[in-house]
Amino acid sequence: MRKVPTPSGRFAFQLYFDDLGEIDEICLEAIKKQSLLPSTPAPIRIERFVEKQFHAPLRYVDLGPDHLGCTIFTSSGTVQAILVSRFLEEQNTISARRRARSTVAHEAGHGLLHGPLFIGDNFPDRGENQRRILCRSEEILLETESSYRGRWWEFQANQAIGSLLLPRPLMNAFLDQSGIKLDSSGRSSLTALQRESLAKKAAVTFDVNPIVVRIRLDSFFP
Repeated sequence: MRKVPTPSGRFAFQLYFDDLGEIDEICLEAIKKQSLLPSTPAPIRIERFVEKQFHAPLRYVDLGPDHLGCTIFTSSGTVQAILVSRFLEEQNTISARRRARSTVAHEAGHGLLHGPLFIGDNFPDRGENQRRILCRSEEILLETESSYRGRWWEFQANQAIGSLLLPRPLMNAFLDQSGIKLDSSGRSSLTALQRESLAKKAAVTFDVNPIVVRIRLDSFFP
């Protein structure tokens, strides 16, 4: 990870990760550290991960009609709390539950990746109430980087959704069980029909909505 000063914008600098592989590794090591990586493809206990990793509360609250999640930081860059829209919990549907899981993973991504942005003078004269990232519903699970309008931190947190909910070792095992063989470079190719079939199957296996799997598959099979 590199820090590059920015002359304007919300933060004093931008964080650059070498590629998705670096974010994958950060998330995987955190999951392993908390002993929450299943031995076979299965859902990640993402709420439990938040509690153990950050030692901070995860609360479902009213964030208004336009926001799904919020990560609050301390002046030392640690996570003070993660908030998720109560609206998702109240819908009581499989799709909403899975979207809540993705939102928790998105906010956990902020917690794992973006603490340095809020440390001391890196985030001056804003006050404790402003040391937060409030995520709009349309910013979670966008499929193209160009859709973020310069909000690079949201792009990175969305990458962390796949890294946390579909960790690479579990995805490799899932693909192997599904008869998909990667070549020596770790790549293969999929037909559109195969992609959709895998997306539906993995959605059940990992308890996520199919769009999460589709985005994750794009990183395995560009």
